Amino acid sequence: MTIKQLTYLIEVKNTGSFTAASKKLGVSQGVVSQAIKDLETELGFKIFDRSSKKIEITKQGFLALTEAKKIMNTCNHMLSIKKIDTPNSIKIRTFDFSLVMDTFNQFVKKYECTKNTHLSLKISEYNEIISGVLEKECDIGILCFPYNSKHGIQKYLDETIFNVIPLCIQQMYVKLRKDHPALKSNNPLIELKNYKLVHFRNESFYPNTFEEKLFIDFNNTIYINDKIARYEIVSSTNAYMIGMQQLPIYRDKYNLHEIEIKNRRIEIVCFYKKSTTVSDYMNEFIELLVKEFSSLFNV
Repeated sequence: MTIKQLTYLIEVKNTGSFTAASKKLGVSQGVVSQAIKDLETELGFKIFDRSSKKIEITKQGFLALTEAKKIMNTCNHMLSIKKIDTPNSIKIRTFDFSLVMDTFNQFVKKYECTKNTHLSLKISEYNEIISGVLEKECDIGILCFPYNSKHGIQKYLDETIFNVIPLCIQQMYVKLRKDHPALKSNNPLIELKNYKLVHFRNESFYPNTFEEKLFIDFNNTIYINDKIARYEIVSSTNAYMIGMQQLPIYRDKYNLHEIEIKNRRIEIVCFYKKSTTVSDYMNEFIELLVKEFSSLFNV
């Protein structure tokens, strides 16, 4: 018997169905159903009567529910005991360091002399960010999606499970050095088929995104996980890359030529699980993040 099983039991009774309970808990219906079945096997009796469309709690199930609530109340009382030195903690996963470093640095400076404050920032792949927030391995996820497409936010971030906060919508550009041979062509985007794309991430990072719908030959691609190295390669060779408008930290150093890709935009969002208790500390970080994006991209 586990706390999770008791939590699922109480939620199924409160919502009246396995489907509604699973949505509220942020897990699949199968997970909830299996947890209740395992609990029934351990107890030796049926908790819910599933013979009709509407599930009903059995007499023995009602007694089990009463005891489950007592146990959960005790657990909640224990969890509510806060020590004076309880640390403030935020764990963040993002697809790109450079977009959040200013916010992160400001936050570190503000709290660097404050005890019991913990911040972590990890660059992760697409699925790791979503699963990390879902499983509460991190508090906040930051991702980008093709804007207004079937591969957009709605496909991956269920708004019944996540709170999604838009940060900005950005035009996509091809970036290459200013004396690139392709720029001599009347249609440099077509000409670039003959050159290497330097793609930031490995092959599995963005399934079915905007890049696959462009002119890119993925057999002519260099995959790299280091953003600075990507800029260095593009600025010193005939390779090119695709991304948002250059941030000041890169524009000042590399000053690459940019070609707008029409009708190709991305939306950047931060998100967290709805069941997460949002501390003042976490809320302050999100507000600062929104403010920084507004300033950086003139949202």
